[in-house]
Amino acid sequence: MKNAKMIYQLMNDLLRYLLKYGDIEVFTEAQAEQALRESEEICRKYKTAPNGIGYLAWKLFSAANGYFTKREDMKRRGL
Repeated sequence: MKNAKMIYQLMNDLLRYLLKYGDIEVFTEAQAEQALRESEEICRKYKTAPNGIGYLAWKLFSAANGYFTKREDMKRRGL
């Protein structure tokens, strides 16, 4: 049950992160730094979680940040 609660909390943290940064079309340098800092803090929160939850957090936030980077690159190139 504890694992399920931690995964639920992780998903809530990820959702809040996506809602906060998902609408930004092109990140300023300050926004990008803040987003990376926040994702790092959240990953650190789950680092010692059992059953690979910390690794899951790292993978989820890596994917989210990668998506933001790819989307921003495509917008800058006009695609």
